[in-house]
Amino acid sequence: MSISDKKIKKFILIIAIILVLALGICASIVAYIDPFFHYHKPLEGFNYVIDNQLTQNPGMAQNFDYDSVILGSSMTVNFETDWFKELMDLNTIKLSYSSAYPRDIANIMSKIYGPSKEYPNRVVKKVFLGLDVITYSGAVDETKYPLPEYLYDQNPINDVKYLWNKDVLLNYCLRPIVDPEPTNLSHIYARWWTDEYYCEEWVLRNHDMIRTKRADELDAHAFDEAINLNLEVNIIPYIESHPETEFEIFYPPYSILFWNDVVMNNHLEATMNAYLCT
Repeated sequence: MSISDKKIKKFILIIAIILVLALGICASIVAYIDPFFHYHKPLEGFNYVIDNQLTQNPGMAQNFDYDSVILGSSMTVNFETDWFKELMDLNTIKLSYSSAYPRDIANIMSKIYGPSKEYPNRVVKKVFLGLDVITYSGAVDETKYPLPEYLYDQNPINDVKYLWNKDVLLNYCLRPIVDPEPTNLSHIYARWWTDEYYCEEWVLRNHDMIRTKRADELDAHAFDEAINLNLEVNIIPYIESHPETEFEIFYPPYSILFWNDVVMNNHLEATMNAYLCT
């Protein structure tokens, strides 16, 4: 072997060692800080960025300390968990999903009631579930957004998508160190709008009030079968399996524009029956 070949092999070896070290450091930082709470509870004193329901809810469900849960769609994201502490003395966590389908609720309940290394004796006293009937007529396995399966399953092999993820490392591990902001868990995911948005002009900007009414009225029981199946598959099993939990189920209030759409699409009876089904 020539001197030149030896130098090339040595160079390749050095590069390989550097690459392995870099990957090891990256994975170690992510696993230690664990910004998606996939392995452990939050580190004390670290200002976590919590802004992604899909990636952070499952870890929060498994590794946070709580005794009650807020579930539902964006209709629940502005709930302050501090309210539940002040009024009911509950240690509440918010695990909402924007535009949540029943399967989204089932997926996170499987984590809430799944095993927890951090809190193996946890008892969930209450679940506050906002039930949006408009999503319960979908398929039983339909989710609003594709799930990052590596954060929902128990397969450690596909954790490579988490441990060696540039966005996770830069935006969720290193950014809070460089630019720390206090984390207020009470209003995570909340949508805070300024007063200028709470007006008739803004609300009606993208709403067609004068479109032609649908000619044929939808059958009054058009949604019944799908809703009953979603309840049977995605919701009721968790209620029946956990008598220790009191489920507070409510209908989030939709605006008059929603009901205008219902009337214009000629499915008022079907929608009202949907509420009766649930």
